[in-house]
Amino acid sequence: MKRTLIYLCIIIISISIHGFAQNDAENYFKSGIKKQLSNTNYKGAILDFDKAIEINPKYAEAYFNRGYCKYMWEAFYDSLTKDKPKDFKSAILDIDKAIEINRKYNEAYYQRGEIKYRLNDYQGAIHDYDQAIKITQKEWSYYSGRAIAKLEIKDYKGAIKDYDELLSLSPHNQYFIVLRGNAKEGVKDYKGAIKDYSTAIEISPQYEDAYRERADCKIECKDFQGAIQDYNKVIELEPNNTDAYFLRGNCKVYLQDYRGSILDYDKSIKIDPKDPNVYYNRGISKDKIEDFKGALEDYNIAIELKPNYSDAYHNRGIVKLELGDKNGACLDWSKAGELGQSKSYEMIKKYCGK
Repeated sequence: MKRTLIYLCIIIISISIHGFAQNDAENYFKSGIKKQLSNTNYKGAILDFDKAIEINPKYAEAYFNRGYCKYMWEAFYDSLTKDKPKDFKSAILDIDKAIEINRKYNEAYYQRGEIKYRLNDYQGAIHDYDQAIKITQKEWSYYSGRAIAKLEIKDYKGAIKDYDELLSLSPHNQYFIVLRGNAKEGVKDYKGAIKDYSTAIEISPQYEDAYRERADCKIECKDFQGAIQDYNKVIELEPNNTDAYFLRGNCKVYLQDYRGSILDYDKSIKIDPKDPNVYYNRGISKDKIEDFKGALEDYNIAIELKPNYSDAYHNRGIVKLELGDKNGACLDWSKAGELGQSKSYEMIKKYCGK
């Protein structure tokens, strides 16, 4: 009887010690979470999760949150590795362990997917998002992460399906609608993309990206006047958007409004005087209205900014011929040919062989 009582006491003491240990692990975990949520004390949180795991080596949540804190610290706060490539190996190992302990840990799959996405491992990220979605099918962030990863690998059809699912969960989310439009552009469904961008604009009339994307699709559909209207709105919302002036100028060229295009290129250059393509396009427009000296000046600047600009050498050769500088034209065409411009050799055969 005495021996039985001793065994019972030992068992009770063991259970009590185990219970106290579990409580200690839980307390360290809660302390770590509090530090983690402060968004500044990730190092302190990691130390608390270390202690929780030391007490309870099967504590999946502690591994997961420690991995998350390691990722956040390395990604955004560690000054020692600020300019070095990130691999997040330690963070991934912790999340791997959390998943090993709990195969149904949907947040762990999702966070590992997010880290893999940051490492440009898009296929690996998609696999993890797949696992998270299998466990919890109505969490929008899982579909969003997978859709963006699919856009990166040009799986546009797959991305469209994910955005369809997202929009069934959040029908008026203009961000998802625009991204679905991007995916439709990827499969050359420009009309479908325009419809999405138009819907996003109805929801948010000041959504500059939607106007810009819609304008790009209208260009693909040869609706240059419609594109100009959208670029007008982009410029209204963002007056220093150099690309909007440049692209609106290009639309005017298609409509043979060369003088109007020159005004747009002027504005683009005023905002960003270092883009060789704007000078090149302005040179073309000046050539079209027979301002050959102005075109020559623009091609000169384009070549100065981009010394291997074969198109600019070719066009400058044409302008020089118009201005009576045959020798200069032939030299420019020769240089353009060296840079891979085959049509320049046709010009040499036609004008420089004599």
